[in-house]
Amino acid sequence: GSQTPGGVNVSAFEMDVDLPPTFKGYPTVLELDEDTCVDLIDLLDYANDDRTSKGDLRFEITVLGKTPVNVTLNDGHFIRADGYNDTSPDYSNDNVSGDIALIVKTYDDSGLISAVTDIMIRVRQVNDPPALNVTPVLSLDQGKTWSFDPFEEKDWLYDAEKDPITVTP
Repeated sequence: GSQTPGGVNVSAFEMDVDLPPTFKGYPTVLELDEDTCVDLIDLLDYANDDRTSKGDLRFEITVLGKTPVNVTLNDGHFIRADGYNDTSPDYSNDNVSGDIALIVKTYDDSGLISAVTDIMIRVRQVNDPPALNVTPVLSLDQGKTWSFDPFEEKDWLYDAEKDPITVTP
């Protein structure tokens, strides 16, 4: 029994629970042409929270594995992929292609977090034009003949993708 006379009546009960942010409807594959640097996605377009306004949400990205493509957050909410400027000391990003896996975390003002692990950047190789690999003739001696036959000396052409090069007259 009760030690005091009377009872307790509960007529209304309200509980306000702070939920972690959500990240929904986003594309799982982001595409980047090699040799380019672009903002691929604005994370604010896909994030929401019950209490924190969109502009106050914070994001963090983690690149899984090594890649010569520099992946960063631009302005705090754009995923930027830089396959143009080579910033990696261990890799060259020329003619790179393949998939880069990311983890994207979203934080609200309370520190609650949500994470998605199924976003991938697909780097597409583009066909670069062949390059000339010719040392210019800086001087010619009078009375001596100089010649160059592009059909016999093929070392002067280079193709980054190692495609066959055909020289026709």
